[in-house]
Formats: sequence, structure tokens, C-alpha cells
Amino acid sequence: MTILGVLLNLAWPALYYVRGLYATWYLILLALVIETLLLRYFLKTNYRKSLLAIVAANLTSATIGIYSVAWGMFLFWHPIMDKFMPHATF
Repeated sequence: MTILGVLLNLAWPALYYVRGLYATWYLILLALVIETLLLRYFLKTNYRKSLLAIVAANLTSATIGIYSVAWGMFLFWHPIMDKFMPHATF
């Protein structure tokens, strides 16, 4: 994965968190279209295969991200922050 891919994987969840799904749905669709076109261009596949590959990759990435954030909060954030702010409501 390139550094651009790493930055985008950090930016999309943050954008979704800050703006919410209703404010970012068009960006998500636009990104899927651009990714599909680029995959089709570089791998010389048809639109259906490109779209299927992009949707599968994004669903996999989202699933891994959701569980990573949940476990990261459970294993790291709450134990550390609870020591500094014991009565906080995170």
C-alpha cells in the first residue's frame, strides 16, 4: 500500500465521523466510480468485474476498520484515559 492509500484510509473514517453519512454519501459514490474507472483502466477488465472488486475491497476495508477501532478503544483508549480521568464519560 502506498502512502496515499494509508492517508486515504485515515481520512475517510475521519470525514465520515465528523460529517456523518448524510453529508458524505455523494463523496463515497464518487470515490467508488473513480476507483472503478481506474481499476478498469489499469487492469483492462470490464466494468462489472472492476465494480465488484472495488466493492469487495471497500467492504473488507470497512469491516477491518470497524473492528480495529472497536478493539483499539477497548484495549488502549479506555484503559489509558480511565487512569487520567476516572469519572469521565467517554
